[in-house]
Amino acid sequence: MVAAALALVVFAPSLAAESGLEYRVKAAFLFNFARFVEWPSNSFDNAAAPLHLCVLEPDPFGTTLDQTVADKTVDKHPLLLRRTARLSDTQGCHILFVSMDASEPLPEVLGALENRPILTVSEGDEFLRAGGIIGFVLDQGKVRFHVNLQAADGASLKISSKLLNVASRVYPSGDR
Repeated sequence: MVAAALALVVFAPSLAAESGLEYRVKAAFLFNFARFVEWPSNSFDNAAAPLHLCVLEPDPFGTTLDQTVADKTVDKHPLLLRRTARLSDTQGCHILFVSMDASEPLPEVLGALENRPILTVSEGDEFLRAGGIIGFVLDQGKVRFHVNLQAADGASLKISSKLLNVASRVYPSGDR
């Protein structure tokens, strides 16, 4: 059932970018990423501590991401959405979506987060080449994603094979 839900997100909106659904699909992906990634146990204060999904502004989602994660939990962790304009305010984030229009340069953002257990997500392969973990791409009007396993390993994150199986590309350690 879980795989079916993820597959629905992957294949449902065939013209996501053209029909204005692109960020709704990306918001659904972000929620599902939380369900298929394992953080080190010391990433949470306790078994019911919140899982923080953060957005480094500007936020391209509008209220879509709020609606997607409202009242959701992941492995008994309530999912909390937090927006921040500064990289210094990302302490405690478990997932960080980095806007392509963020005021801080991408190499600085990823350098500051290196080896921290934060699932970094943004748009495009440039993000992955710079050391990001998951990059959204548009492929024939469909939202897809690529995964950088070397970056995930460096962040001590374990990505489920179920998620890797639906990624359109997985870069193993150092192979980009």
